[in-house]
Amino acid sequence: MAERMQDKFDKYWGTSNRGFNYILYFAAILDPRLKLRVISFGFEEVFRAENKKDETTDQLKKRIETAVKLVTEELEIVFKHYELNSERPSSSQVSQRASNVSRSSHGSSSFFAQFKLAGGSSSYETKTELHKYLDDIEEPDYERFDILQWWKASSSKYSIVAKMAKDILAIPVSSVASESSFSTGGRVLEPYRSSFAPSLVEELICMEDWIGVSRKKINDTESPTDFEAIGKEICEKSEPGHTNPEVE
Repeated sequence: MAERMQDKFDKYWGTSNRGFNYILYFAAILDPRLKLRVISFGFEEVFRAENKKDETTDQLKKRIETAVKLVTEELEIVFKHYELNSERPSSSQVSQRASNVSRSSHGSSSFFAQFKLAGGSSSYETKTELHKYLDDIEEPDYERFDILQWWKASSSKYSIVAKMAKDILAIPVSSVASESSFSTGGRVLEPYRSSFAPSLVEELICMEDWIGVSRKKINDTESPTDFEAIGKEICEKSEPGHTNPEVE
């Protein structure tokens, strides 16, 4: 049981030795309150927990930077996919347009004027939306912060990254049923119980556990209770000569 639990844990929270779960990292980065800072912190905690005695501070720092860079590169690949499928001109198209303008211009003042009209006026403008988002200051954290509402409001500024956030943040964090991840029994949430409140699910799990404990205390030689006979007896006492067809 412990090995199966560890396998399920590693599937979603595996460290660098077992492979990254990029979706979890992407979702964390797309939280405007955290961005890359939480990824760096997480890797530092994981690598320190490995307790490599011969590893220096510089080596640890380098490992963290390498891990963060790897995650960032994978996120850039996803961004490029969204960028190619977006109707909005990419930063490379804007740069190409500016280059064409510069070839046709005859003076520096004319070049900068036309380059501004072409969509670029500074080094910040030549960055992709993803890098702009990562470079911008983090949002303050407060109790009622709504990340989905924030991305909806910021879709005009980060139109492509907002689409990424919309898709990535909607992915379930796990494909394993919540109550069966560390359970030895069957599923509690069946299709017919899919609308149960969390409190009711907790009650069902507790009741099943209590019944299981009580069953272990019953002597194996003890005959099981005949509930059908008891039901017939109750019907006969309540209405003599009448038998409940449902009991039969």
